[in-house]
Amino acid sequence: MKIEIPGLSPAPVWSLSKRQKPVTIIGSGLNFEKRDIFTRRVFQMNYTWRWKVDKTQVFTIGLPFASTIKFVQFDNSDAFQAQINDMSDLFLRNSYSNQLIWEDFKFQFEFSNIAKDFVADEGHSSRRTSIDINFTSSVSLAGNTLSFLTRNDDTLTGGQHTFYGNVFAEFLRNDNLLILTKRFNSKLQLAGKLMAGFGLPYGNSTTSMPYDYSFFAGGANDNRGWKARLLGPGRYKSYLDSTGTATQIGDIRIGGSVEFRFSMSQMLKSVLFADFGNIWTYKEDSRIGGKFAWDSFLSQFCIASGFGARLDLDFFVLRVDIGFPIYNPSYQNGAKWVFNDLFSNYRETYYQEGVATYGSLENAKAKMPKPFVPVLHFGIGYPF
Repeated sequence: MKIEIPGLSPAPVWSLSKRQKPVTIIGSGLNFEKRDIFTRRVFQMNYTWRWKVDKTQVFTIGLPFASTIKFVQFDNSDAFQAQINDMSDLFLRNSYSNQLIWEDFKFQFEFSNIAKDFVADEGHSSRRTSIDINFTSSVSLAGNTLSFLTRNDDTLTGGQHTFYGNVFAEFLRNDNLLILTKRFNSKLQLAGKLMAGFGLPYGNSTTSMPYDYSFFAGGANDNRGWKARLLGPGRYKSYLDSTGTATQIGDIRIGGSVEFRFSMSQMLKSVLFADFGNIWTYKEDSRIGGKFAWDSFLSQFCIASGFGARLDLDFFVLRVDIGFPIYNPSYQNGAKWVFNDLFSNYRETYYQEGVATYGSLENAKAKMPKPFVPVLHFGIGYPF
């Protein structure tokens, strides 16, 4: 729920011109997520200001020292909590624990030339710009206000300061998204997406980012060759880790997509796509190979391609995509590419890696997931 107030309240409504459309947004929300391994509840409050500079740029700034206040409660299943405890992994233990997130500062910049899609030349009719550009960049800083207020408090929980009994997170987060769309005509489009983001936990959060602010990969709006939160981090071999968690999160994300979109009728659209990307951790944890490194991150991009259909009902779009994994950096040499089978038996190479872990080739084939299995995704709206 949110309320929008004209002007930058409590500043006078005329502090910015009407053409800049200044608005104050006060919001609150409840989020409930139930998975097999945990139930997560989130209560959130926001206070932000937003205004336009011109037809292409929008700025959003949170209320200084209290942009967003969020309480996160995890009820982990007994089996999942025991799994985390057995791993003794502070990264995952911190990510799946109750936390208070107090954002001191929030800034977002948006650029779009779509509002200027039709521009007039002198003495001529309007013409369409060649490429639609959408760019969004956001920066969040959290925990510093509470760190200042509790700096003389000797009461610690697990080595962390608390605010009224709640452990709070302290971090810096930046996320960026660039979308380019080339319209050849009313039926043909070429669209591309690049995204990059990182989170830096520090102070009261020395191990990891909170779950809500961590990055994940895979899913209907990301790399469609993998299910959501099952990709990465890095070259981590989750298929050989019997104690690994069912979801994967990280501090860093880099990825992108390319789509060739074409219309089959007024309502039915189709697409060919290719996706790439991965997530990484800022520090090494129990997931060996998941740490980001400048000299190897390019070779750790997971690659997928596929096709899909969209049913455009004007008021919303129904979407179905099928993604085919092509390259998986976590597999050993000789099995990383799906077409390795043309030159060698990559399935035997893939399963052979699990013999040391599972004792025999038969056990490895029984316990390891089949490689390069297509994934079906359903969604509402376009992925970007």
